[in-house]
Amino acid sequence: MNFLALGDSQANIVKPPQESNVLRRNFSRYTDHRGEEGRYVDVNSVSLSQDIFLIAVRYLDQNPISKPVIAYEIDFLNSLSDVEFDFTLEHERYHLTSGDAFRAYKYYEEHNKYQTRRDLQAIEDDADAHAARQLKRQFNYSRADVESLRPLINRVTSQYQQDERMKNILVCYDESVPKL
Repeated sequence: MNFLALGDSQANIVKPPQESNVLRRNFSRYTDHRGEEGRYVDVNSVSLSQDIFLIAVRYLDQNPISKPVIAYEIDFLNSLSDVEFDFTLEHERYHLTSGDAFRAYKYYEEHNKYQTRRDLQAIEDDADAHAARQLKRQFNYSRADVESLRPLINRVTSQYQQDERMKNILVCYDESVPKL
């Protein structure tokens, strides 16, 4: 993955669900950490100069870093259950709203290399934690619903990290009980 070769900055960015074949409900508006409005974009409708594996955060412009998008494969999103869909989008939106995606782009720009594996894992863990908490707070999913994420986690996570990732998601879900 090369953060700096992101392709066409004049991309045809769509706002689902009205202009997309994705038949899901939660394409909520979001902004990145600087308040710049993000978009959703079907990777088949734009020319990105790098592969997108299922779904990913990108900044379409690099100088300056701007135009945040969540790029997705439409068949992947359509294959997800409601809880999988909501978890996935909350996870990706968090990368933009927290600023971690922007910081990763800046790091690559300044050092011409990616952050350490440990740093990148921490970023992913934080996004999972946020998404798990939102499944309870915003969407009112049950613990059984969250446990049903296991096939998705197995699909998108390396085999040796699957159990640990699922355990962390459940711990974060369980800890998100509202305080009175």
